[in-house]
Amino acid sequence: MADKPIRQPVQRPAMLASFPFGVDFQRALLRLLVEDTAFAHAAMPHLVPGYFENEVLAWAYNVLFDYRDKYNAVPSLQVVLDETRRLDPSVREFYRLTIEQVSQADMSAEPWLRDQTLDFIKRNIFVRAMQESASAYNTGK
Repeated sequence: MADKPIRQPVQRPAMLASFPFGVDFQRALLRLLVEDTAFAHAAMPHLVPGYFENEVLAWAYNVLFDYRDKYNAVPSLQVVLDETRRLDPSVREFYRLTIEQVSQADMSAEPWLRDQTLDFIKRNIFVRAMQESASAYNTGK
């Protein structure tokens, strides 16, 4: 009997735990969320602070998210800068400088930034739905 090729297991796609992009991308994304409220309202329900690899950017996103949740509007970066005043003095200046870098983030590749963010969101939505379906099927629901 001829040897049959061994079938490799199919890897299931996994939700991404963080953005597969660097800090510059993440700064530009925060700036985009602040400057384009329609995009922010569409994207923010699908993003979490843990996707940001930098704790300051995650904190800033959380400020944006909480503000949006409370007021149904996206705050300006000035609001985020003002929030740094409430932080411990030992980190306040570092956070303030990082938020200022967000305001100066390079937006020359904005269409690419939008596409990459939406692709990231779509992938995570798809994987989450697939995992929920598999779980429902396996439990007999």
